Amino acid sequence: MSVSKKKKKHRTSLFKGLKPIVPFVLPYWKLVLVVAAVATLSALNFTMRGVMAIPIVNLVFPEETSTTEVIDGEVGVGSVEDEGSVPGDLVELPGEVGFGEGLISKIPMGKELLELFTEKAKVGGYSPMQVVLLVCVLAAFVTFVGAVSRFVHVSLSHYVRSRVVIDLRTKVYARICRFPISYFDKERSGELMSRLTNDLVTTHRALEYLFGDLFEHPFRILVGSIALFAMSWKLTLISFFVGIFVILPLVKIGGRIRRTARKRQEKAADLTDQMAQTFSGIRVVKAFSMEDTEANRFREENLDYLGREMKVVRGKALSRATMELYGGISVPILLFAAFFLMTNQGGDRAVLVAYLVVAGQLYQPLKVLSRAYTVLQDSIAGMDRVFEVMAEDVAEEDREGAKDLQGLNNEIVFDDVSFSYDGVTPILQNVSFKAKAGEMVAIVGPSGAGKTTLLDLLVRFYEPNQGAIHMDGIDIRDITRSSLMKNIAMVTQDPFLFNAPIGENIRYGRPDASKEDVLSAARAAHVEDFVSAFPEGYDSMVGERGVMLSGGQKQRITISRALLKNAPILILDEATSNLDSESEKLIQKALPELVKGRTTFVIAHRFSTVRAADRIVVMNEGTVAETGSHDELISRSGLYRHLHELQFS
Repeated sequence: MSVSKKKKKHRTSLFKGLKPIVPFVLPYWKLVLVVAAVATLSALNFTMRGVMAIPIVNLVFPEETSTTEVIDGEVGVGSVEDEGSVPGDLVELPGEVGFGEGLISKIPMGKELLELFTEKAKVGGYSPMQVVLLVCVLAAFVTFVGAVSRFVHVSLSHYVRSRVVIDLRTKVYARICRFPISYFDKERSGELMSRLTNDLVTTHRALEYLFGDLFEHPFRILVGSIALFAMSWKLTLISFFVGIFVILPLVKIGGRIRRTARKRQEKAADLTDQMAQTFSGIRVVKAFSMEDTEANRFREENLDYLGREMKVVRGKALSRATMELYGGISVPILLFAAFFLMTNQGGDRAVLVAYLVVAGQLYQPLKVLSRAYTVLQDSIAGMDRVFEVMAEDVAEEDREGAKDLQGLNNEIVFDDVSFSYDGVTPILQNVSFKAKAGEMVAIVGPSGAGKTTLLDLLVRFYEPNQGAIHMDGIDIRDITRSSLMKNIAMVTQDPFLFNAPIGENIRYGRPDASKEDVLSAARAAHVEDFVSAFPEGYDSMVGERGVMLSGGQKQRITISRALLKNAPILILDEATSNLDSESEKLIQKALPELVKGRTTFVIAHRFSTVRAADRIVVMNEGTVAETGSHDELISRSGLYRHLHELQFS
C-alpha cells in the first residue's frame, strides 16, 4: 500500500514539475506537431531495419530443408521431394556444383542452399539477385529517409526549446524587475542571478530531453512494441513482465535524484552570490588583504557543491546500472523463450530472427529513455526554482479606477502616515506635513530618523501601514504607478550608472530625448566640464557602476539625468553628502536650475544645502519633531538648532 502511494505521489510531482512549461510551449504547437510527425517517421524507419530481416532470412534459410549424407568421406545430396522442386533448367550449374566448383564446395550444403535460394526467389517471379538488390535499395531508401528525418527533428526541436527558454528567461527577468523593493531587500542578488543562469540552463537541458530523447524514443518504442506484438505476442508479454521490475526502481531513483538536485541548485546559487559579493566589493577585499580568505571560502563552498553533485551522479549511475541489469536478464530469457517456441511450437524462423533483431534495436531507446528520465528529474529541480520566481507576488497592481497623474497643481499631503518594514518595529509614526506645489521641502534629522523611508513611500516603493499620502487631494494609491513615476525624478545618495556611454546614462530616463536636450541637461549639471577631457566625449564608457569616474562626476551625471526627465516632482536624497568640497560647490551651482519650477524634496545632512528651502521638516525617531523655515527653526531651541550648532561649532 505504501509503495503505491509513494509512486502516485511521485508521478503527480513530476507532472506538476512539467506543467508550468506548457504555456511557453503552446505558441509553437505547429512546430511541435511537425517534430512529432518526424519522430514517428524516424521510429518507423528504425523498426523497418529489423523487419527487413524477414525476406533475407527466408531467402537464405528457407523452410524447406535438404539433407546431406556422408558417403565414403564425400558430401552427397539427398533429393527433395517437393512439388515445388527446382526444374533442372532453372539454374545452370557449370561442372557439378555451379558458380565454380572450388567456391561452392567450400560451403557446407552449398549446392542445396543455392538451389533452395533460387527456388524461393522463383516463387515470387524474381531471381535471387533481384530480390537481394530490391532489399538493398529499400534499405538505402529507409536509411536516407531516416537521415533526413533526423536532421529535421534535431533542427526543429533545438529551435523550439531555445525559443521556449528565451521566452521563459525574458518573462522571469521582466517579473523580477516588477517585484517590489521589499523583495530585493530580502533576496540576494546572487540568488536571482543563479535562477536566471544556472537554473535556466537546467531548464534548457530538460527541454532538450523533452523534445529530443523523450520525444523521439517513445515513438520508437511504441512502433517497435506493436511490431513485436504482431510477430510474437508471447515473447512480448515476457519482455513486458521483466520490464516491470525495472520501472519501479527507476521511478524511485528518479525521485531521489530530483530531491538531491534541488539541494545542488541551492548551493549553486550560494556560489553565484559569493562571486557577486566578492567582485562588487573587491576594493574592500583588497584593502583588508582578504584575497586568500575569500579564495578558501569559495573552495569550501565548491567542495560542498561537489558533495551534492555526486549524490545526483550516483543516482544517475544507479539508474544506468539498473538498465544494464535489465539488458543482461532479458536477453537470455528471450533467447530461451525463442528456442522453446521454435522447438516445441513450430515458430517461423524468419519471424523469430526479425523479432530478436527488433527487440535488440529497442534496448538502446529504452536505455536512452531511462537516462533521459533521470536527467529530466535532475532538470526539474532547476525548473522548480525558476517557476518559484514566477509564483512570487509582484508589486501591487493599480487599484480599480486608478487615474493618471497630470502634473502637480496644489500640494502633497502626508496624512498621519505610519510604516514598519517587518510589521513589528515602527519606522514612521503618525507623520503629517504638507508640501505646496513649487516648494522646496528639506527633510533633516539624525541617522535612522526615517528620512529616506518617508520619501520611499512617496514613490510607492513601499505602502503605508496606516494613513495616506495625497497629491492634489488624490490618494497616491489611486494614481497609476506608471504616471506617478513619470512625474517624479530622483537623485540618490549613491549615484548609480550603468556600464554604458555617458550619453546613454544621461538619456536613461528619456531614451527618445534628442542630442540637443542631452547636451542642454549636461551643461546645466556641469557635466561638460569633465566630458570634454575624454577622447570619445559622451560616447565614453563609464565602467561598471561608473567606476571610471569620480564620485562628483557620477553625481553630476545623475543630476543631468533628472534634469532631462523634466518631471514636476524632484527628490534629492543626500545628493551631496559623499562629495568633496569642490564637487559639492559645482552641484550646489546646478541645484537652482534643477529645482526651478519643481516641487522638490531634499534630504541632507549638510545645512548649507537646506538653508534655501521653503519648508524644513525635522524628523526624529520616526516622527516629525518640528517644521518651519531655516530662520524660524534657528530661533527656537529645538532639534534643528541643536543639529545646526553641532555642524558649525
